[in-house]
Amino acid sequence: MSEKQIALLSAYPLASLEDGIRTIEQYARLASEQGIQVLCTPEAYLTGYGTDQASLARAVRANETAPISSLAARYHIDILAGFLENAADGTYYISHGIYRADGTSDIYRKTHLGQKEQTVFAAGNALPVFELSCGICAGISLCVENHFPEIAQTLSLRGAEVIFAPYAVPGEASGRDRIWRKYIPARGYDNRVYMACCNLKTAANGGGFFAAGPDGEELPLRDLLPEELVSVSVSREMIEKYRTGRTEMRYRYYPALRRPSLYEEP
Repeated sequence: MSEKQIALLSAYPLASLEDGIRTIEQYARLASEQGIQVLCTPEAYLTGYGTDQASLARAVRANETAPISSLAARYHIDILAGFLENAADGTYYISHGIYRADGTSDIYRKTHLGQKEQTVFAAGNALPVFELSCGICAGISLCVENHFPEIAQTLSLRGAEVIFAPYAVPGEASGRDRIWRKYIPARGYDNRVYMACCNLKTAANGGGFFAAGPDGEELPLRDLLPEELVSVSVSREMIEKYRTGRTEMRYRYYPALRRPSLYEEP
């Protein structure tokens, strides 16, 4: 991985999938010109987020997002883009597509759903990690999933170096920052991963960015497009300090010291 640059987007969803893809092209072009290797959108950016029938009507088939693969290849950037998915069997998911610069793609379906989400969406059943074209091993943890420590731990144990954490929650961005500071650094520190958060803008405010390193420290964000697009640096050398078995306490890789046999359900 060496040092890579990640761009995080915080923007309003557009009126249609086609409009959303066009705006992703604009952001991808801008990010690529700035030497960025990965662009991540908020949860459900391509379709907008919601649990009502109007929101479900905007859900799309995964193959309808295929043009983003062409954008990733054209601008030599890996793109992670969220959408509400209407699967071929009529099941709805909250999904995030992984579109690599080499033209390949994958999809992640949210595994842990909020209470309202459970009434209309199905839960995914896998916590994969994704090798990106740029060399980053990535995990995705959507919104409420970041409140389940086991998810971040599992992704770390499976090799994730960066966990992308896209959100779609309302409220003032300053309030979201205060909440993120309570637990996102802990997810990074306990599991020795980078955490990269971005939130969807909505009519009820929303928006915001946050990033933390594997040492639990908040990371500085660089403005690429004020209030919409920022970048953050991540480093394999930093990750390797914790993954090579060093004995100093400050470099301890805590997941390797687990005793799973003790963690039975109460």
